[in-house]
Amino acid sequence: MKKEDCYRLGQIRKPHGFKGDLTAFLDVDNPADYLELDIVFCEQGSALIPWAIESIELKNKGLVKLKLEGIDDEGSAKAMSGSTLWLPVALLEDADDTAAYLHNLIGYEVVDCSFGPLGTVAEVIEHPGNTLLKLTGAGNEKIVPYQTAFIKKTDKSKRTLTLELPEGFDTLWA
Repeated sequence: MKKEDCYRLGQIRKPHGFKGDLTAFLDVDNPADYLELDIVFCEQGSALIPWAIESIELKNKGLVKLKLEGIDDEGSAKAMSGSTLWLPVALLEDADDTAAYLHNLIGYEVVDCSFGPLGTVAEVIEHPGNTLLKLTGAGNEKIVPYQTAFIKKTDKSKRTLTLELPEGFDTLWA
């Protein structure tokens, strides 16, 4: 498995007890969506190594108690501490044509219904209650809000995002 075919799920923090259990942080919107996983890829050195999941239990604030097959003692668990967890992008399913996982938007071309092409998504900036897209192109940068009310279409095959920004929004870029 190549890293470019995967997305970052989270990171193993530390051992949880003495029997090989791990505390991991899942850096996702809803960690409960990942409680049925059978396998996860752990970054070890420059390789992604698949590990079978024996159990995964939600704790709080994105933390889970994770038991991987073959990790049966504290020493093995300590060796896994700090490992980044990855899953294949193919496992992601977006809900509909206006939805997309934020980390997948990097590289998308953004077009507005009124203003035309705005640029390419270079960065997703997450603020509480207001996600922003940093766009680059034509020698400049633009910041636009990523709100469902403004999204008209997400074309995953063409990697384009069509927005309908409020009237007068272009005056912010002048």
